[in-house]
Amino acid sequence: MVDPDPMRQAMVTVAQPADPDRRRRLLAAKLRALIKRGWPDVDVPEPTAAAGGVAVRIRGAGWVLPDDSECVRGFARALLWGLHRHVEELHVLFDAASGLEAVARQAACFRTSVAVWAVTGATPTPAEAPPLPSEPPLDPRAEPFRDIITAAGAEAVEEWGVLSGEVLGLQVARVCTNGGGGWIEVGIGKHDRRANQLAWGDQPPAEALVRVIAPALEARRSGDLNHPLNQLGRERWLRHHVRQRPDLIGLAALTPIAPPRPLGDLRVPLLAPGLGHAADGRAVLVAASVGFDPAFVPMAAELHTGRATADTPLVLVLPERDVHPLTRTAVADLRGPAEVRTVPDDWYTIAAGTDVQPNP
Repeated sequence: MVDPDPMRQAMVTVAQPADPDRRRRLLAAKLRALIKRGWPDVDVPEPTAAAGGVAVRIRGAGWVLPDDSECVRGFARALLWGLHRHVEELHVLFDAASGLEAVARQAACFRTSVAVWAVTGATPTPAEAPPLPSEPPLDPRAEPFRDIITAAGAEAVEEWGVLSGEVLGLQVARVCTNGGGGWIEVGIGKHDRRANQLAWGDQPPAEALVRVIAPALEARRSGDLNHPLNQLGRERWLRHHVRQRPDLIGLAALTPIAPPRPLGDLRVPLLAPGLGHAADGRAVLVAASVGFDPAFVPMAAELHTGRATADTPLVLVLPERDVHPLTRTAVADLRGPAEVRTVPDDWYTIAAGTDVQPNP
């Protein structure tokens, strides 16, 4: 039977310890203590498991303590929990950890009153929200590798001071630098790059790149979303497609820009943004995603605030089947102008330039 609760349908499973009930009780006790410390006039009922942690709703306010070491995703789940329950005031509490500045920026993007708190000891304190950092410049020692990447048939991509090579949105190479100069690591993901370095370290970079590009291109053009390589970098793959066919989302052109944080593990979803222009020249900030990523809307809003003017529309692009009701709820709650636009569900076959039948 399909669960009718869209919040439960959308919840991303997180790893739990051997005794999840005991962990939940500990988190619940901690959340109650924090609320009593920070909001002494509130009568706190027993928190319940929610949003990958524990939460409690008291009249029109909600408090969430995520059980997640990664603040961005913990905050996103907490935010969706609050929006789904129509809280007027949401408090998200984190043990001091990296990522608090990003989620504090994201919290300010919504009409619902959302506060992010850092827990130090037993005391919650407001998390600071500095502006989105500027991208560092590309190390000049990486620049000579741009021609090697393009000559091998990949696209040279510069983001957050790093030069990499992509094939239909899939990263196949990364340029590294140190005091001794620069070199190119070839492979799909850090583990593959390391394995290739050990096995083929004496191979010329151009030859190594061609050897990796061929299977990546074959996978992308197969029309099979279940192929292991096609599980990676789907957001950037979709952005590549929209760049070729910007008319599908009502634009005349689209230029890629960097996401609000550097690309890391290719298995972890990360929106793929771009700066678009309508036929009349009006600028639009675009963010593409595939599947359901709870961090998609908050991270897109953070990027919009940091890289665009307040009146620049934000367009969130998704395949038709991936537009979840909670995504629309989050978009509707944004302070700035924003909307969802969709592409056909078989976008990946069109992107590859093939006429094969989709195999989702």
